[in-house]
Amino acid sequence: MKKIIAVSLCLLCSTGFSQFANPKESHVFYSVDEAVASSTPAKQLNLRDQNLFEVDDNISTLKDLTFLNLMRNHLESWDYAIFELTSLEVLDVKINSLKYLPAEISILNKLISLDISSNKINQLPAEMGKLKNLKYLYASENYFITVPQEIGNCKQLEVLTLENNQLSYLPAGIINLKKLKVLDLGLNQFKSIDPGWGAFKNLEELKLEYNYLQTLPNEIGDLSKLKILNLSDNQLTVLPESITAISTLEYLVLSNNKLEKLPENLKALTNLRTLIAINNHFSTSEKARIKAALPNCHIQLD
Repeated sequence: MKKIIAVSLCLLCSTGFSQFANPKESHVFYSVDEAVASSTPAKQLNLRDQNLFEVDDNISTLKDLTFLNLMRNHLESWDYAIFELTSLEVLDVKINSLKYLPAEISILNKLISLDISSNKINQLPAEMGKLKNLKYLYASENYFITVPQEIGNCKQLEVLTLENNQLSYLPAGIINLKKLKVLDLGLNQFKSIDPGWGAFKNLEELKLEYNYLQTLPNEIGDLSKLKILNLSDNQLTVLPESITAISTLEYLVLSNNKLEKLPENLKALTNLRTLIAINNHFSTSEKARIKAALPNCHIQLD
């Protein structure tokens, strides 16, 4: 699988939700024993960076837990005691060695945020679709080839990150995610974008860098709230004129493609503040036209 480390860009975006424990909300515990022994119900348990190979089974007694962080340990399999924590709203297992996500994840039906990034998971179970309250799904750096159709049932999803997997398409049901604001599909194997993605009327950030895109559908112009669009490191030779209809666009990255010109009506992108399009095939006259059309935009073409 392609595992390229992309240059980190400051993309103006905020998910609007913290994955971190909040000590102002309730006491944060750092061991299962401490939490179990507490005279008040434990709601937040932070076990990150503790070199754990398994989770203490006594965790199952912490029925009031809403926050559990197991990030950066050595977990290779799931401790099923976790699925007895039915009050969980935030579950973070990022940077472990988990090879699967069990169907029992559906038991945690109060989850708002699930982070399974940087594991070795090769598929999402269909039961994911039962997580009706899920707003944030972070699943980058795994081994997904497909995403289940049932993901479209998670209709509260606002952030979906699938960067650095092996995806070449998304299921048709994805267009049911009407509240989606952030979609990160960088470092995958997409050769085209489904025109149906134009239905993402609330999308603010779309990342498709390091794929194999040769064209974009005209429907991309229907993304009427899009602020950030990253299309760098693809095989694009032309952009549809419809992209200039995205008047909200603030940040556009087109570097390392095969573009010879940009759409004629560039001046319509009145909110564009940054355009990065280095390593394309623009002529000197085209570069001058681009700069003249976007006088209030920071532009990098060389």
